[in-house]
Amino acid sequence: MSQYDGSILDRITQENMEEIDIYSIDNLKTQKSLKKSACTRTRRQLMELLDSDMPSRRAIRAVQHKVDEAQQAAMGIMQALIEEYKNQKDNFSVKRVADEIECLESTTTDVIDRMYLDCI
Repeated sequence: MSQYDGSILDRITQENMEEIDIYSIDNLKTQKSLKKSACTRTRRQLMELLDSDMPSRRAIRAVQHKVDEAQQAAMGIMQALIEEYKNQKDNFSVKRVADEIECLESTTTDVIDRMYLDCI
């Protein structure tokens, strides 16, 4: 069983529920784009911090926390989009968004792994 199975409403925070209309695919696609962009920006911030001379652990942890939050927000929106596509029986779009989730997880994991290697 995938970690993405189950009720999507359990994964979306109350704040996200207020931000989006979960019944609108167009709105979800817009939110997905915004959340993925925010995730990319925070990952880049972490990479830049790791590339700088002698970053403090506190600064690294603060940006790592932002990366985690951005990733969870993006994945929550993408999972909501998958649920909407499932309701419409659009299997091609379900697969495409699921692949995007895997890619997001992979790139974020790579950055976090680098963070731990650099901090050792």
